[in-house]
Amino acid sequence: MAFLKRIERVQPWLDACLPGRGAVCIDIECVRDRPEREVWICRLAGDAAPSAVVLGVFKPGSLETVNTSLPPGQAVAKCALAMRELPALGIPTPRVLGHAVIGEQAAVLC
Repeated sequence: MAFLKRIERVQPWLDACLPGRGAVCIDIECVRDRPEREVWICRLAGDAAPSAVVLGVFKPGSLETVNTSLPPGQAVAKCALAMRELPALGIPTPRVLGHAVIGEQAAVLC
């Protein structure tokens, strides 16, 4: 996928997960691209934006083939909740910056 196409793919998720933060993707790498899930490492620019993030995008698919057996929106909500609770138990976990649902897909940003 061409560089600009990749940025066009993730920028709506960045805007939805970091509303009002003015985060602009300036570099991107896809580290996982499977039918039900994509994982992107993004470098961001913007005064109120973190410098680097990991974006997980959950796509609809057969509930038998995804890890959570949940549709994307519910899977992301469960993932975000777990990632917020695990540090209190002493388990090192990436910090959730936001999550969002757009259409039939959902994403979590760490």
